[in-house]
Amino acid sequence: MSLVVGLIAGYFLINNNSVQIASTSIATQQQELYQAPNAMQNEGIAATTANDTPISVPTSTPTLQADLPAATTVTTNNEQTGTSQSEELDIATRQTTEVVAAVTEEKEVIEEEHIAAVEEQTDAIVVPREVAEEITAETLKDLRTDKERVEHNYGIVAEHHEVYSDKVKKNQFLSSILTKQDISYQSISKAVNASEGVFDVRDLKIGQAYTILQDSCKRATHFIYESSAIDYIVYDFTDIAHINVYACEREIETRERIASGIIESSLWLTMTSNNINPVLAVHLSEVFAWTVDFFHTHKGDSFKAIYEEQFVDGKSVGISNIKAAYFKHIGKENYAFNYIAGEDEGFYDEEGQSVKKAFLKSPLKFSRISSRYSKRRFHPVLKRYKSHLGTDYAAPKGTPILAVGDGTVIAATYHRGNGRYVKIRHNGTYTTQYLHMSRIGKGIKRGSSVKQGQVIGYVGKTGLATGPHLCFRFWKNGVQVDPFKQKMPPSKPLAKKYLAQYQQHMNTVKPQLDAIPYPAPKVKTADTEVTAMP
Repeated sequence: MSLVVGLIAGYFLINNNSVQIASTSIATQQQELYQAPNAMQNEGIAATTANDTPISVPTSTPTLQADLPAATTVTTNNEQTGTSQSEELDIATRQTTEVVAAVTEEKEVIEEEHIAAVEEQTDAIVVPREVAEEITAETLKDLRTDKERVEHNYGIVAEHHEVYSDKVKKNQFLSSILTKQDISYQSISKAVNASEGVFDVRDLKIGQAYTILQDSCKRATHFIYESSAIDYIVYDFTDIAHINVYACEREIETRERIASGIIESSLWLTMTSNNINPVLAVHLSEVFAWTVDFFHTHKGDSFKAIYEEQFVDGKSVGISNIKAAYFKHIGKENYAFNYIAGEDEGFYDEEGQSVKKAFLKSPLKFSRISSRYSKRRFHPVLKRYKSHLGTDYAAPKGTPILAVGDGTVIAATYHRGNGRYVKIRHNGTYTTQYLHMSRIGKGIKRGSSVKQGQVIGYVGKTGLATGPHLCFRFWKNGVQVDPFKQKMPPSKPLAKKYLAQYQQHMNTVKPQLDAIPYPAPKVKTADTEVTAMP
């Protein structure tokens, strides 16, 4: 009998870590599973002794939810039971097997229902499609090995290659990078000649990424230079006698997106605080360059936009197209709808008038204003109050300066106070001047014609200037005036033959633009900012 009990007890002890018995009904199934040895003893399964003390197997097992066969009393007195010791062993073994099978089945049922409950909860978590796509793409990107990355990004099988990646450093050239890879100067010269018309090796830029593939002999077989987030150049040295150079583009995914915001301090900060790609600020400044003073936005100004953003591997690489935009500036509403009329593409307002005007609102692309037009300003060089009949734009040295309108150059020279400057007559009414240039643009000289937006020079600090900036001056009928207070003449409207189609297009897009909600305002607390619930 000791053998029988030993087998039973041993079975449960061995399976204690893998078999657990549920202690509640199937309906709830929320209680913990029992621990085998203690539970067995608590329910009446006692260990036998050498004195043939009977072992009582309970007729029901409270911890099991399955219906089990009734148990019997097993003793070692063959005369009382009329059974042999081997039969006793068979009965005990069969009963133990039935108990274990029932417990295992119950455990599987509980696990399945638990998994189903978790899946149901997971399904209830709503993740925006765009966010999910970006997360998935970034996760896959992180999980790729270097060789898988090369094949995915550039379409080159790198299974039998070593992959080395780095970024172009200061004073590095194509030759200095490749000579470290045992590429001879003769081969580098061939590569430069082969890249003619494909890529100018002098355009290698600091900070741009490159990848080198090496064969088993540590010889470079490919040099891949990423000229942008989309474009890359491949130098194939597999056949050193016939070096192949070609340009490629990464696969681009374009998504239509919407954005909106209410300006608190600046357009740029409003976008970043609302998780909007700040590049959109530059695009909006270009769309409304003739109607909105982006260097002098006001608290409470607002914007909305429908646009297309480009992604590579789930990462944003730029904004490709503004479909429609709205900007409320100092209480005035401005709409712009992108429309293709024949071979011309442009932005038009609700009436079909071009948003372009005869003059740009600024001679620089989106930067910041340091000093506005004033009749009383303390001059930083002369150290006295002096009338400042221009507008100063603080910008890094070398920033391109744009002609605000079509016209003819009447001066392109140097003056002690103005430094290098250009003056343009636009018509019989308006003239503009651009001061303190570091250098005058190529081909800009007295008598030359210029177009609106053409580069005429570069920001500097020549003449009476303490730092790099542009002083912009504006004349009307020979009198210097504040350009921001002038009502500029309009550009030509949409041709009449396109007007009906445009109105239909605008009437479809405008309600979509108007329906874009503004983000909930952020409430400042002592420690942080929280988004107010609508």
